[in-house]
Amino acid sequence: MTDSHASQSTEPTIPAAAPPVDQVGRQPNTMLGVLAAIGFGLVAAGVYAVVAVITDREIGYLAVLIGVAVGWGFTIVGKVKNLALGFVAAVIAAIMFVVALGFAAAGFISGEPGETFFTGLDFVTREIALLLQIYFDEGFLAYVFLLLAVAPAFVIASGIRDKEE
Repeated sequence: MTDSHASQSTEPTIPAAAPPVDQVGRQPNTMLGVLAAIGFGLVAAGVYAVVAVITDREIGYLAVLIGVAVGWGFTIVGKVKNLALGFVAAVIAAIMFVVALGFAAAGFISGEPGETFFTGLDFVTREIALLLQIYFDEGFLAYVFLLLAVAPAFVIASGIRDKEE
């Protein structure tokens, strides 16, 4: 064998090591977390509205459900937790709470003769300020329900209750 052949190795190269199996797909993804938070929040808002229309009352646990759903979107799907995202999650939860109120109002409107959910939704989107004014003029409990939606989203997405490692 000559020296010229020795410099040209025909041995296969070893590929870079793959990440451990428990780390595959666990990379933080803030944008995916935001999208999941919005998606989970919309589902929770729909559940809130359906139960509110069927029972003709608001149930505090369903407001908490909105916040938990939004928080889980960040932590479970986006795999991210930090204080800034806690504030983002709180804002998303507040918006989803308003969406839940809008869905519920549209559901109540659809119970009127000749009205559908979509005509109710059309009215709600045009008159959202009026809806919010009427809702929050009801008193202190309206703000408690908003807080019940916002607080869990902040706590879960910020990770402030997680134990230090």
